[in-house]
Amino acid sequence: MSASFDVDGFESLMSKLQSMGKEGTKIEDEALQKAAEPILVDAKNSAPVRTGKLRDGLKISKAKKSKDGKYVLVGTDKKDKDAPFWATFIEFGTSKMPAQPFLRPAFEKNKKQVFEIIKEEIAKKVE
Repeated sequence: MSASFDVDGFESLMSKLQSMGKEGTKIEDEALQKAAEPILVDAKNSAPVRTGKLRDGLKISKAKKSKDGKYVLVGTDKKDKDAPFWATFIEFGTSKMPAQPFLRPAFEKNKKQVFEIIKEEIAKKVE
């Protein structure tokens, strides 16, 4: 799941960020993590709770780079041994268990807000 939006003034903010070097990278990473918080909150509120391990295992990753740009992930942390591996089965279901989506709806509900948060967070620290 990914989203892209065109927001006025975003290109100029990004060029300012890039000219700031390491400080700009730090601001960008923090903005991405802050913007993912509404998705995390909704996913935790929507996740089925039997033992609570799924809900408690949901995290926001550190910012990562790809050929298309930077991103963060909301989901279970593979390094966390208590985070359930079965989150995918719950989200998408199996042949014997119906899907109980909690991540996709959280993403869909918040994707427009996420971009606005990124823009606001960067603007606060750059301007």
